[in-house]
Amino acid sequence: MTSAVLLAEDMEGTLSLCDMDTGGRHSQALRGGAGTVPSRGVARLGNDYVIAACKEKPVLHVWTWTKHAQPVIRIPLPGKALAVSCSPCGTFCVCGIGSSIYIWEVGSGRLLAVVSLHFQPVSVLCFTDDGSHFFSGGHDGVVHVWSLSGVLSQCHRGEVPTPLVSWKDHSRPVTDIYCGFGGLRARVYTAAKDGTCQIYELSSQQRLCTLIFESSLLAP
Repeated sequence: MTSAVLLAEDMEGTLSLCDMDTGGRHSQALRGGAGTVPSRGVARLGNDYVIAACKEKPVLHVWTWTKHAQPVIRIPLPGKALAVSCSPCGTFCVCGIGSSIYIWEVGSGRLLAVVSLHFQPVSVLCFTDDGSHFFSGGHDGVVHVWSLSGVLSQCHRGEVPTPLVSWKDHSRPVTDIYCGFGGLRARVYTAAKDGTCQIYELSSQQRLCTLIFESSLLAP
C-alpha cells in the first residue's frame, strides 16, 4: 500500500514531510546542516529524492523520501542558488545562480550548459510537464521560455542560447511560475511582487489575462 506525503516549507525555510492520510508531521524534518532553503530552492528529483539549495552556502542537498534525517549527497555549486527545478523524468537539474542558469545531467553530474540572459538574479525555475521546455523568472521581472533541447544544442555548437519567447509584463521580481498540463498546449501562470498574476497560452505565446491584486503575490 502506497502513502502520500506533502513536502512543506515554513517561513523560516525549514522543510518538513507531512502524511497526507493522517495530516500528521513526520518526526524529523529535512535537516542535517541544510541551513535555510530559498522559497523556490527545492524540487522533487525523480520518484525517490528531494533536492534543495541553501541560502547560506553554495551547495545542493539531496535526501531520500525514506531517510530524511541527513542528506545522502551534498553537491558543491559555483555560487549560492535561489532557484532549483528538475525535469519530470529526473534526468536534468537546473539551478539559478546569480543571473545565470546552470543545467546539469543528474546521472553523470556533467554540466551541460550555462545560460545568462537575465539582468538580475534568477528567482524561480519551472519545467513543462513533459520536460521539453522550462521557464525562468528573475528579479528583473522577465519570464523566459526555453526549449531544453534547443539550449543544449546551441551550447554544444558554441552559440549563445536564445529563448523561445520572453514575457516582460511584470514590473517587479517574479516570485513563482506554474505550468499546467499538456506540454506546449499548457497554460502558464506567473506571479510577481507587483501584485499581478499573468496568464499565458504557451502554444500561441500570447498573454490571455492579467489579474491584479492589492499586495505582492508569492504564488499563482
